[in-house]
Amino acid sequence: MKCNIIRDLLPLYCDDMASDESREEIDIHLASCEECKKIYEDMKSGRIEIKNNFENLDPLKKVRRKIWTMRITAVLAVIVMIFSGCYFFLCKNPSLAKAKQVDCTTETDLYGKAYLYEKDGKRDYVCIPNNAEFTEDTVKDCVYMDGELLKDKEGNNVPAGGEMIPDGQIIIHIDVDTFLTCIKTKLDSYGSNDDLWIYPCLPFGQDMGCCYECKDDLRLEYSVAYSLVTENQLLTIHCKDKDIKLDIKKIAEEAIS
Repeated sequence: MKCNIIRDLLPLYCDDMASDESREEIDIHLASCEECKKIYEDMKSGRIEIKNNFENLDPLKKVRRKIWTMRITAVLAVIVMIFSGCYFFLCKNPSLAKAKQVDCTTETDLYGKAYLYEKDGKRDYVCIPNNAEFTEDTVKDCVYMDGELLKDKEGNNVPAGGEMIPDGQIIIHIDVDTFLTCIKTKLDSYGSNDDLWIYPCLPFGQDMGCCYECKDDLRLEYSVAYSLVTENQLLTIHCKDKDIKLDIKKIAEEAIS
């Protein structure tokens, strides 16, 4: 605090009429300012006459105003820190959902057919419309659809001796029990395996292209036929405490059995 303010307050300080906040500020100042301390000692000893003018309390008001300003500034700083922390953890960089918050349900929609076959040690499939006429020629080791020779993706004949199965989609419904309003997702695919991370969050500062509102249906879809020709197909949902693993190929096998 400036010396001129302290010297204006010294008469009140000497007569014990200053507030506790003012006395604290004056004590701190006198401990480090020899000139103001000498003026105070002269006032206490009577060498300087104390002229109290209580009609003008501007210096005291200034001190109180400064103290209140410091308090308000500190409160605002705390509020800003709390808001910044909430924004960082609930919006910009939320934590993963816990496993108990994540509920997965599975349904299978079999709306078509697929012909599974093996060639050169590899399994593959072709989709067959429900109303298509399909025939096998075991002598020539080929198949026909609507009277035309059926070819694979590389233009080779699809061999006979395969298996006709129901085909469609496996649908994984994922529900997250959270008090927050959105779910931020990250999905990485490694061959036939998928890794999914789920982050409950608030919809502020987010790329809403990777966010779902909690009321929306978070779902993943898989081909039944494709799941059957792969060696394995797994969906791993990474949670805060543990991972949830779904064997998509096993679900596909159960769907057509």
